[in-house]
Amino acid sequence: MSARNRFLFFLVAWLIVLMPFLFWWSTWFGRHLSDQQIGEYLNDAKHPRHIQHALVQLGERMEHHDVSAASWYPELVLLSSYPVEEVRNTDAWLMGLDTSYAAFHETLLKMLQDSSTMVRGNAALSLVRFGDASGRAQIVRPIAARQNRRSKYGPGR
Repeated sequence: MSARNRFLFFLVAWLIVLMPFLFWWSTWFGRHLSDQQIGEYLNDAKHPRHIQHALVQLGERMEHHDVSAASWYPELVLLSSYPVEEVRNTDAWLMGLDTSYAAFHETLLKMLQDSSTMVRGNAALSLVRFGDASGRAQIVRPIAARQNRRSKYGPGR
């Protein structure tokens, strides 16, 4: 094998390893973001996945009762009307993590009217954490539909 062919072989092998790694790295939400990066990602309208990454990182901080997460709460409220469904869905889930912020409760009530079933479902589940049953119909509807199908077709279907 010539030196040129050997070089091309190793280059292709290296790219075969590198490309999946780079894809994984750009789509993985577990990579830690600094406060500055979270701020930048939350305002990156061109890349909704960046917004989702920042939201997931904020969710982890909220679950650990990190008080620094509260500085981004007003931005979370604004994201409730973001045009991308996945961002609104993640946002609705996050708002249920801190029931001490009244604006989250008000926003979740509005999100029950969202065009997306998934967003409405997450908003309803988050409202449960506030002790609010306003989203009960949204939670019960899929269960009731399933039970109606069972009664129509019999058990086991």
